[in-house]
Amino acid sequence: MSSPRKNLIDGVGHFFCESLSTPFLSEADLHHLINVLRFGPRDFVTISDDRSQWGCFEVASFPLDLKTAIERQKTGQLWVAKGPSYEIPEIPSPILAVAFVVNSTGQARDVVHGLVEVGVDTIIPVVSDFSGLSRGKLESSGLSNKLRRAAMASACQAKRLRIPQIESVLSVDEVIGRYRGRCLMADFDLTGQVEHGPSHLLISEQKAQPRDDERALAGEIQERSGDIRVLLVGPAGGWSERERALGVDTIDLGPGVLRSETAAVVGGFYLINLCRFEGK
Repeated sequence: MSSPRKNLIDGVGHFFCESLSTPFLSEADLHHLINVLRFGPRDFVTISDDRSQWGCFEVASFPLDLKTAIERQKTGQLWVAKGPSYEIPEIPSPILAVAFVVNSTGQARDVVHGLVEVGVDTIIPVVSDFSGLSRGKLESSGLSNKLRRAAMASACQAKRLRIPQIESVLSVDEVIGRYRGRCLMADFDLTGQVEHGPSHLLISEQKAQPRDDERALAGEIQERSGDIRVLLVGPAGGWSERERALGVDTIDLGPGVLRSETAAVVGGFYLINLCRFEGK
């Protein structure tokens, strides 16, 4: 009998729906499955409810075209479960988040695609002193909804069981204020004093050894933001001196000058590797 992970990998496609009792995919998803992936009689898909369960499903009968699939799905006659459903594991602690400065809608989509694929739990679009875009302009453009759609598409491609949370647009100051004591800022080490490698702010609660000045804030931090680690990644022009003076520990992502899209994904992978895989 195949393992759950093998089933997840072997499925022709991966999708999300409200309920596994009556799976219902969008017309766009059905088109992709039938006309792009060429779903056949021996194939199956995996479907997640994005909350608690996921499972494998086959089509009840063939031949199948898009119009037929749409009609059968409306009457609940399209999908047949292939074995029992599986439980979606709880998100490991701490929750891992990347807050990145938005330079453009295209750049933001690229960042979201990469962060979803590497496994980040929460993504926060941010405006900064040098971003060149106002929060009002980003919100009026519907950026958060666009990024949520991008996150779902990437979660399907990466076969993730949960769609990462996309937060509303925040300022750098708001991110630091909300997550102070659980936040790092990606920046160049221009002083030679920034340590490369694990930080006490990123390591999971069981391993963390907070400084004395952080212990006093621990209760408030837990109440406001839960057990979360946030990495702030700046715009193409870097951080302003005002932002650098906000009192957040920094981490150098490497010797090269990275594009903002690359820096965000590298930072996300750093979080995943340090908090989820180090020592395993």
